[in-house]
Amino acid sequence: MQKGVTVKGLTQEQLGQLLGVTTQAVSKWERGGTPDAELLPDISQALGVSIDALFGREEQRLTASLARQICQMKNEDAYRYAFSICWAIEIGFMQDISALDDFLNKFIGRLAITTDKLIISQK
Repeated sequence: MQKGVTVKGLTQEQLGQLLGVTTQAVSKWERGGTPDAELLPDISQALGVSIDALFGREEQRLTASLARQICQMKNEDAYRYAFSICWAIEIGFMQDISALDDFLNKFIGRLAITTDKLIISQK
């Protein structure tokens, strides 16, 4: 398992009990050991993450998926979509979910995008 996977506040003992394994087994996984493959669905469910995230592959899948999606769009739609993703990232960094409502109310649907510039209308 990848180091740094959030364990949702569970102790090694609690996670072990949920999965029917010893605390030592959980400790071994945290130090870089690999659990038995049949435990992976239970581990991902207990931690609330995908199996890909357990192995550090979630980000790669997401990035590739976004790139494929954007490549299939017309330029104006691609810019609008990329702009909204950038704002979502910024709001996430600010850790202020109330900013999301402001963003949605003020900007989405008011973007006029051409191939050389972005214009936010005052509608």
